[in-house]
Amino acid sequence: MKALWRKKDNLKSSDRRDIEAGADLESLFLRNSAGLWRFFLRRSGNESQAEDLMQELCLQIARAELPDGDGELRDAWLFGVARN
Repeated sequence: MKALWRKKDNLKSSDRRDIEAGADLESLFLRNSAGLWRFFLRRSGNESQAEDLMQELCLQIARAELPDGDGELRDAWLFGVARN
């Protein structure tokens, strides 16, 4: 039976970039999740709606291309996506 996983070193460079981008998005989202939650809760006034907005944001950023730059630029980008 073949292994269902491959070591990162054996991946194509495009696959490696995708994995690294996913890890970057995850850390970006986790680092800002409390602030995003407060933002959505203030905006909606409803916890259920704030949860829905957080999930929608997750989908939007998963489909988007993470901008190049430092943490502050990426944080601003994330909140810009959340605002729109």
